[in-house]
Parts: sequence; structure tokens; C-alpha cells
Amino acid sequence: RLLKVMIDKMEYVLDGKNQTKLNIYTSHESSIVALLATMGIWTPHVPEYSSAVILELLEDGTDHFVK
Repeated sequence: RLLKVMIDKMEYVLDGKNQTKLNIYTSHESSIVALLATMGIWTPHVPEYSSAVILELLEDGTDHFVK
């Protein structure tokens, strides 16, 4: 669910429907694990307190990508 919300927000920006520069989401470690697992980048461990996942929507000419 969290990843879908993030993707939807990025699509709104790409479609010109939203000019928000920053979105901040907070969650428990179980949600961070689920997000990383969904993205295929989780290694089995419990994220430490105050862990962060940062996704950036970047533009290179007419191309866009997520870092």
C-alpha cells in the first residue's frame, strides 16, 4: 500500500497535477520491511530505530527515473 501511494504521488507530478516537492511518510519497521521486500531489496534484518528509505523522482531531459 505504501509503495502504491508513493508511485501515485510521483505519477501526479509527472502528469502535472501536483507540484509538491517533498512527501514524508512515517511507519513502523514492519512497514519498512514490507516496502523493501516489495521492491526486492530487503535482506533479512529488523530495521534500526529511525531508519529511513529515501526515494527521489529525478529528471534527465525528457526521461524520468527513481533513485
